[in-house]
Amino acid sequence: MPLARLAAVTGMPHAALAHAMPQICTAGELIGLHIQNRPRARKGWSFAACRSCTAGRPVTRWALHDDVVCGRHRRWISEDQTQPDLTAQPEILTAHRRHQRLIRRHGRDTVMRAFRDAHHIYIGWRLDGIPDDGYDHRMEIFHGPGWRDRDDDGTQTSDAATYPQSVALTRLLASPYWRERILGKGRAWPDEFDAEVRRTVAPGYIW
Repeated sequence: MPLARLAAVTGMPHAALAHAMPQICTAGELIGLHIQNRPRARKGWSFAACRSCTAGRPVTRWALHDDVVCGRHRRWISEDQTQPDLTAQPEILTAHRRHQRLIRRHGRDTVMRAFRDAHHIYIGWRLDGIPDDGYDHRMEIFHGPGWRDRDDDGTQTSDAATYPQSVALTRLLASPYWRERILGKGRAWPDEFDAEVRRTVAPGYIW
């Protein structure tokens, strides 16, 4: 349905509909809308909106890769309705602010790719049994000291608990300085990168 006709049928403003569904717009209708870096309708990017923001109603919205925290209500937002409370998790809230600063500094696409890689790397570390006291502490805040016995490692709280380290590693993978050293040649750079990962991401990391 053309944008103008849809606006007439629904009574909604042209701009609101265009921002929500840019795929129905003509090239001329998109001019001046500033839709770059806005959420797009695509598989894997639909999140359940914060229930507190929607007065408890189930609302699904298209989201950007960093739309994982409702700062107003301190909730972890993801693909389901669990939405763990982050009131007692300042590290996660701080990591979200750092994540957004990285986007402003390096650009959304660069940080999105770096975060994706950092998250997979961090999960690999966990599967390899590398100790992470920070993760364990955050999971205990979510579930209590006996969380390991309740098999809570696969819930949304696990994603939230890994988030600070994933963002910390994203900083290195998104940085031109560290990318040059990771991908470059020479014998000195692994030790430098190794030390930075241990200092800022994983104290027990070994190249």
